[in-house]
Parts: sequence; structure tokens; C-alpha cells
Amino acid sequence: MTLINLLPPEIAEKRKKRQQLVLVSALFCVYAMVLVGIWCYYEMQKRILTAEVKELDVKIAALVPDITEVQRIEAENNEIKRRVGVINGLAKGRFRWVTVMDEFSKAMTEDVWISNFSPSEENKISISCSAFSNYAVANFMVGLMKNPFFANIELTGGVSGDDIKSFSITMKYLY
Repeated sequence: MTLINLLPPEIAEKRKKRQQLVLVSALFCVYAMVLVGIWCYYEMQKRILTAEVKELDVKIAALVPDITEVQRIEAENNEIKRRVGVINGLAKGRFRWVTVMDEFSKAMTEDVWISNFSPSEENKISISCSAFSNYAVANFMVGLMKNPFFANIELTGGVSGDDIKSFSITMKYLY
């Protein structure tokens, strides 16, 4: 059987163009629907995130008093640590002068007495003393030199006086 096309080619071409137009319109509508779907998805995500941000802002506002309390406690803790450091420093140096005077008394002889005892910075001590003889001065200085607690012992100003010898000593104590 033979098929004969009775339609004129112009009508067939119009049908073809109409089918193409319908296809292009359908594709455009599908494309527009996809774009609208994507926009709706992102708009929904935006609303969800905005709600989460508001919820977190409420939680942050609820935590502000706690944060303030923590900061106050940290400040108190730092102040307590500072005070403990001061107390430890005082406790550490509390027996320094007891030790210095104990070691100094070990070097003292019966014929020497102190008229002035002046500590200064950098662990130095200046002492004004008196004695009955040069021999007592020498024994006192030898006693100080033998003590490992004292260093750089120097007789300053010399020994003066006839019956009672006055002299000054500077030294460094090791503590």
C-alpha cells in the first residue's frame, strides 16, 4: 500500500512549527518552574536560618548574666592569685632576716659590739661596730669570712680610736 500525503507542505510546516513552539513553551515553563522551585527552596532556607539566628540571640541574651558572673569570678580568681603570690613572697622572705641575724651572731665575738646595722639593696649590709682591740676586729672579720653565708666582706673607713676601736664593715649576704 502506498501512502499519499494530501496535506500541502505549508500546513505540515505550520504543524511542525506549532509543535516546536509548544515544545519550547513547555521547556520554558519547566525551566521557570525549576527556577521558582530553587527560589522557594532558598527562601525557605533563609527563613529557617533567620529563625535559628533569633533563637540563638535569645539564648545569648539568656547567657549574658552568666557570662557577667563568670567574668566577675575570673576577676576575683585573678585577685586571689595575686594575693596568694604576695603572701607566698612574704612567707618565703619571712625568715630571711632571722637567718641573716643568726649567721651574723655566729661570727660575733665577745669583744665586739654593733652600733649600727643597715641593710641596703642587692643583699648588702653596712655595719658600724666597736671593739676593745685590733685583735678582736680581726677575729670578727675572720669569723665573717669563714661563714659561707657572707661574701665580699670589706673593712671601710679603717679602725680608729685608742681604747675602743670603731670600724665599719660592708658585706653581701647570700640568701
